[in-house]
Amino acid sequence: MGQSIPMLYVDVISALRTSRDALFEATEACPPARHSAAPGPERWSVLDVLDHIELTDARMFSFLDRLLQRALRQDRLEAREMVEVPVSLAYRDAIPVYNAVAAFPGTEPSGRTESDIRAGMERSDSVLTALIESGGKYDCIGLVAPHPIGRLNYYEWLYLRAEHDRLHTEQITEIVASL
Repeated sequence: MGQSIPMLYVDVISALRTSRDALFEATEACPPARHSAAPGPERWSVLDVLDHIELTDARMFSFLDRLLQRALRQDRLEAREMVEVPVSLAYRDAIPVYNAVAAFPGTEPSGRTESDIRAGMERSDSVLTALIESGGKYDCIGLVAPHPIGRLNYYEWLYLRAEHDRLHTEQITEIVASL
C-alpha cells in the first residue's frame, strides 16, 4: 500500500475527529426528509451511507478491540507513550473514490432507522475512544492485520476510519447535490 511514515499520534486522532465532523456537516446539508431518498437506481441514500458507516465502524472497532485485548492478555505490548506512529498516507491511491472497494459483507445498508444508526454511531464512538487511549499508551505497531488494500498496523486501521469517512463525505456531498 505504500511506505509507512511517522505521523504524530495527535494528528491521527485529529484526522478521526475532523473527518467525522465533516461527515456530519455534509449530512446536515441534506434536509432530514430527504435522507432516505436515493439519487438513482442502485445508488445509496444519505441514510444508506450512514448505515454502512456505522456497520463498518462497529465491525472494525470490534476487530481492533479483540486484537488489542489478545495482545494484552499475552503480554505482547510494551507500555509507552506513543508520540509518533507509522501510518501510510497512500490511502487516496489505494481507495481514490468511495466505490473503489466493495462494501464488506455485513456492512451493506440494512434498512435501519436513522435513530438506530445514530445510536450505533454513539456506541462506536465510545469504543473508538478506548481504542485511541490504548493506542496512545501501548506500542501497538506490531498489531498488524490484512485489509483488501494491504496489511495495516493498528494505527493505520484507526487512520483508515478517517479516510473511510472522507470518502463517504464526498459521496454524501454528491447525493445532496443530485437531489
